[in-house]
Amino acid sequence: MENDNKSKDKFRKAKLLYGQEIDDSLLSLYFEIVEQRVKNYCNISTIPTELELIIVEIVVGYCNAKFSESGGNSKDVQSIKRGDTTISYGKTETVKDISISDFVFNYKTQLNKFRKVKLV
Repeated sequence: MENDNKSKDKFRKAKLLYGQEIDDSLLSLYFEIVEQRVKNYCNISTIPTELELIIVEIVVGYCNAKFSESGGNSKDVQSIKRGDTTISYGKTETVKDISISDFVFNYKTQLNKFRKVKLV
């Protein structure tokens, strides 16, 4: 029951920070991947409470980069035609191919505080 509440809470925080609609199953997948990458990087088996907000931040940063809107402003010029003057405004959504690992690596300095030495 507690894990379910934690899960709902991180979803709520991520959606609030992201500020746009996102599919719950996609968000769940991103959390699963990020949490596993963080566990692998830090050599830990469970995520400490102190890392939970950092993971939310990584997921939201990834969503922002992956689903960024071109310019983000509805007044961006999309096309111009000169004969009889036509100017089209609008925004287009682009999906970028970027790695979640890159975002986890960007938080390396914060994750290093939780990193444990791996004994072979």
